[in-house]
Amino acid sequence: MHWKRTLLIIVAVALGTGVLAFSWKVARTAQAPVQDASASAPSSRHLDAPEVTFVDPYKGPKDAKNTIVEFGDYLCAFCQASNQAIDQLLRDRPNDVRFVWKNDPSPLHPGADTAAEASMCAAKQGAFWNFHDKLFAGQQTYDQISMTITADNLGLDTAAFSRCLSSHDTQPLVARTLSEAQALGIQALPTFYINGTRYEGELSYDQLLEAISR
Repeated sequence: MHWKRTLLIIVAVALGTGVLAFSWKVARTAQAPVQDASASAPSSRHLDAPEVTFVDPYKGPKDAKNTIVEFGDYLCAFCQASNQAIDQLLRDRPNDVRFVWKNDPSPLHPGADTAAEASMCAAKQGAFWNFHDKLFAGQQTYDQISMTITADNLGLDTAAFSRCLSSHDTQPLVARTLSEAQALGIQALPTFYINGTRYEGELSYDQLLEAISR
């Protein structure tokens, strides 16, 4: 039964997290703590435009004449509304638009960082966009158990997914886009770059259409 499968997932996640926590504690007691001065220092890097690379998830033709880059998080209501408008635009203009997603989880949204890492764990199984859309379809407070259940509902390898999330394998990818957002001076979610022009806040379908028509 489905509830039994869900219970097994919860138990597996709890056991995996406990083992990792114990290993981390042993490692910490075996060596003196090291201070990373750069971690607390503000970034001096400055960017005028986002850096789109092969690790950034995207939809649409790579050589499309219009590129939309969004910095957002999965607990941002304005990002959720914009996601619906973007999906409609991609359906209506499938050959004209490339959409690039950049994880920028806000510290004001508990669990947004977990959701961001989880989305990139799903990407390792070729399921980023299914996971992305699933998160926006039902926003809640995200934790490892709920993310693993979502992965299971999408038919992913939940053991591999849980290991990825427990060990924070994709945290460097999220940290990279967070650093990029800081270098761009982004303070509002969502923030879009549409053909190089910056837009802050929710964009409707008509606003997106107008932006790519300029």
